[in-house]
Amino acid sequence: MISPTKPPSPPIRPKVLIIDEANSDLIDVDGDGIGDLPHHELMERFIQAECPTVECEKILFDVKNRFWNRFSNGFKVLHQYKKEEYDAINMSLASYKAYDEITVKGQPIKPDQMHTEKEILRNQSWFNPSVDNALDLMERFLGKLKNQLWNPTKQGWMYIGAGNVSSSFNWLNFVSGAIHVGGELPLSSHNSLVNRLEPYIFNVVKLDEGFDINSDGRVDVSNGEVSGGPSFALSFVGKSLEEVLASPLELQRIKQGEDALCHKKLFSGQQLRALGWIDGDLEKCFASLGSYVFFDTKRMVFKPGFHLSHGRILYNPANKPEDNGKHVVNGLSGTSISAPHALGKDLQTAINRSNEPS
Repeated sequence: MISPTKPPSPPIRPKVLIIDEANSDLIDVDGDGIGDLPHHELMERFIQAECPTVECEKILFDVKNRFWNRFSNGFKVLHQYKKEEYDAINMSLASYKAYDEITVKGQPIKPDQMHTEKEILRNQSWFNPSVDNALDLMERFLGKLKNQLWNPTKQGWMYIGAGNVSSSFNWLNFVSGAIHVGGELPLSSHNSLVNRLEPYIFNVVKLDEGFDINSDGRVDVSNGEVSGGPSFALSFVGKSLEEVLASPLELQRIKQGEDALCHKKLFSGQQLRALGWIDGDLEKCFASLGSYVFFDTKRMVFKPGFHLSHGRILYNPANKPEDNGKHVVNGLSGTSISAPHALGKDLQTAINRSNEPS
C-alpha cells in the first residue's frame, strides 16, 4: 500500500506594519538623478528582498507639520482600531536633537552615555511632553504585539533606524524594547541606544528585467517602475583615472565659480577637503568606501564609492567584492534602509526556524 503524500505546508506570510512619511521625496533607484519610488515603498522592497513572503501594511504620517502631535494621535488610533497581530513594525521616521544641546549632571552628554542615562534624560524638563507621550504609546503598542514566528520572547519586533546625523540622536531611539539599527559607517548616528549594526550603503545592480537592491541576483524593482535614464556612474566607469579625476587647473576654476565642471569629474577626498566641501571625518569616511567621489549637483549630495582597479574606474559604493564586475548603477544609503534590511533578514531566519522539524 502506498502512503499518501503529505501536502506541502502553505508558505508562512509574516505581517509587517510600516510607519513612514506620507510626503517624502521620491528616491532615485536607477541612478539617473530622477526620483522613482516613495520612501515607504522602498522600505517595503528592502523587507521583501530578504523575506519574499512578507505582507506589509502602512501608516503614513504628515510629519512636516506638528510631528509629535500627529505621531501621538496616529498611535492612539492604532491602539483603538488596529486589531491585527503584526509580527514586526518598521519605523522609518527620525527627529533629531544634537548631543551638544544636552547636559547631564552639569556635563554635556556623550553618545556612549545615552543608554545608562536614558531615564534621567526622559525626566528632564527639556524633554518635550509630546515626545514622551508618543514614546509611551509606542512602547505600549510594542508590548501588545505577538510574534507568530519562531521567537524566544514571542514578542513582536519594532525596528527603528538610528538616523544619519552623527552629531545628533534620533528621539525615537528612546523606545524601550525596540531594535535600534545603526549603520556601519561614521555617517550614521552612533550612541549606546543603538543595539544593532547593519550595512549603511547598498548597491543597486542593473539586471535584464530590473534592479537588484540587496545583491542577491533577484529583481526587486522592475524596469517599468523607474524613470529609465542613464546612470551618472556610466560617465566614469571603465575610464582611466586621468580622464575623470579633476585636475589642479579644474579645481582652480571650480574655486572661481565654474560649478558646471563638478558633474563632469570625480574628486578625491583630499581635493574635496581642499575645496572646503567636507571635513576631516567625512574625508576618512569617503576613503573607507572608495578612493573617489562624485558630487551630484542636481541633488547637492556626494556619491562616494568609485575605485581604481587595474587602471580603470569601477563603481561599488557598498564596497562588496562580490559586486565587482557587476553593472552597479547607484548606491542607496541610510539607516532607514538598514532597519528594514535587518527586519527582513530576521523574519526570514524566523521562518526558516519555524519550518525546521520539531
